[in-house]
Amino acid sequence: MSPGVSFFFVILLCNFVSIVQGVICLFYHLKSDCDYRLDGFAMSRIQATINECNDPVDITLKITCEKPKLDWSRTFTGAIDTEEVPGYWQNIYLQVKQQYSSNSKKYGIQVTVLTEKFKNVEIMNSTLKLYGDSCSALNPKAQIAVAILGTLAGLAVIGIIVVVILKKRRERALSYLSTPPLVQNAEQPENSFHANSTHGIISDETTYQNRPDFQDMVTYSGLTRNDHQRF
Repeated sequence: MSPGVSFFFVILLCNFVSIVQGVICLFYHLKSDCDYRLDGFAMSRIQATINECNDPVDITLKITCEKPKLDWSRTFTGAIDTEEVPGYWQNIYLQVKQQYSSNSKKYGIQVTVLTEKFKNVEIMNSTLKLYGDSCSALNPKAQIAVAILGTLAGLAVIGIIVVVILKKRRERALSYLSTPPLVQNAEQPENSFHANSTHGIISDETTYQNRPDFQDMVTYSGLTRNDHQRF
């Protein structure tokens, strides 16, 4: 094959690759999903997600392919980042350029496929307005800190309540132990007999009847103990 014919086929192949690459991927609600032949042959699916709630704003690219089998994703945070996409028959790199203006709330993204065999192909080039509607007032790190502080505060409140309850129970127990038995019996008359029996205290009548001189008096008078009790 002559050099002229070879050059013609190379030009034809490059034009064919440019045609089959398709159009530039567009974003819809901060997401993009399109198909591209990154290596010129294998159809790959490219998904992009702009993370507007992150500080700074970044973008996550995910590339999947059936042949060759590929499931690759990266989050690009820098103004200009270049990452190799493994798995293809030739070395393929993604170059990501991004810029965000906090004043205008505009975010610019440009993604280019860099290859060794074919010319570089731009697959994304968009400028979007970021409103932050899906973002909370706090970033993820601040949300984690607030959750931790809330948990600690809840545990502290529970601990204080437990301490107060235990302190009140202890004060009641000490107050009861320091109260004289007669006062306790007056407060609980229905349990006075049981309390006296428990503490070894018996009535005066029982004590008098158990005295030895009382037994002698009963015997001397000719009355039995039961007779005396009847009186």
